[in-house]
Amino acid sequence: MRRSYTKLYLHIIWATWDRMDLIDPEIEPVLYNYIRNKCEENRCWLETIGGTSNHLHILVRFTTSISIGKLVHQIKGASSHYIAQIYRPDDFFKWQGGYSAFTVSPFQVNSIITYIENQKQHHYAQTQRMDWEYLPPPSNR
Repeated sequence: MRRSYTKLYLHIIWATWDRMDLIDPEIEPVLYNYIRNKCEENRCWLETIGGTSNHLHILVRFTTSISIGKLVHQIKGASSHYIAQIYRPDDFFKWQGGYSAFTVSPFQVNSIITYIENQKQHHYAQTQRMDWEYLPPPSNR
């Protein structure tokens, strides 16, 4: 078999620096679009993206041509640089050092999409699923 087929989904979560409220309604669509484009550049399909003012969730259909760490590093580094240096050079914007990544069964994809797209409502109503929210403690310093 010369060609390989994979169908790998990853739910990836990361936060802003010190969980500061840095993602405001003006930045959010710009940031989300930038992250979508960065995923495509790395031959990954962004199924959905959502979050709150201090963290993001993405569901990515992952390719085997890049490691998880490299993909997250490129997304976080490029998006942080774009927001902080180009889009809003006079404002502070930075991601925390770590992230969480979970594999997702194809049977769970629709549930995860719904969960991610309703992040603000889940956090407002405090109905978030803790197993889908885990972030490592900040290692910012």
